[in-house]
Amino acid sequence: MAIGSRPLQEEKNPGDLGQPPVSPKGRSAAREPVPGYQKPTSSDQKPKNRVFVIVHLLVWLMAAAPLLGQDSTSPKAEKPALVDLKQGASFEIAPHTGMMGGSGVFGLRLAMNYGSVNLEVSGEQVIGETANMYPISVNFALNLATRGRLLPYGTVGGGLFLTVPTNALGSETVSTMGINFGGGARFYVTPTFGFRLEARQYVTSVANELESRDELLIFQEVSLGVTFMFR
Repeated sequence: MAIGSRPLQEEKNPGDLGQPPVSPKGRSAAREPVPGYQKPTSSDQKPKNRVFVIVHLLVWLMAAAPLLGQDSTSPKAEKPALVDLKQGASFEIAPHTGMMGGSGVFGLRLAMNYGSVNLEVSGEQVIGETANMYPISVNFALNLATRGRLLPYGTVGGGLFLTVPTNALGSETVSTMGINFGGGARFYVTPTFGFRLEARQYVTSVANELESRDELLIFQEVSLGVTFMFR
C-alpha cells in the first residue's frame, strides 16, 4: 500500500444503500418466478390478432356496403329502341294487298297508336267474278310488344260488308254486318317506315231468298303491306 493513499472501497449501487447485503443464495432466490405468473407467449397473442383483424374487416364492410349497394342497384343506360309506342300517340297509314278467299284484295288502314292499344279504321275492295265486296271495319288492336323492330299484335272488330254486283242487271247492292278477328306483326326498318303482315277471319251472314233463311259465311284474308308512322 502506498503512503498517503486510502484503502480501496467497494463501489455500491445507490439503491443498495441502507439495505442489508444479499448473499449469493438470496440473489438466486430473488430471480425465481413468482408462483402463478406465466410469461405471455406468441401463441397467446394470436387470438388477439385474429380479433383485431375481424373487427377491422367488419368495420370496412359496414363502410363499403352503401357504396356496393349503390353500384349494384344503379340503373344501367339502356339502348334506345328503334320504335317505342309508349312515347306518345302516333298516327299510322298502312296500304296493303292480299287475298280473300280466291279473290284479290287491296285496301288502306288508318290507325291511332296509344301505346298498348290501337284504334283502326280500314276500307278494302275485294274483286270477284260477278260482284265486288267492300268491307269497312273498325278494329281494336292489342300490341303484344311496344318497343323494338318487330311488334306483334292481335286484333278484333266489326263493320259493314257491301256487295256490289258487276254483271247481273237489276241486281241491288247488298249490305250485311259482320265481325272479324286475327293478328299480325309490324317490322320497322326505320322509326317511321316498316312492313306489315296480317291474317283475319271474317264472319257474316247473307239472306238466301230462295230458301228464306240466312246463310253464315266465313272467309279468310291474308294481306301484306307497308306502314308509315307519324308523330
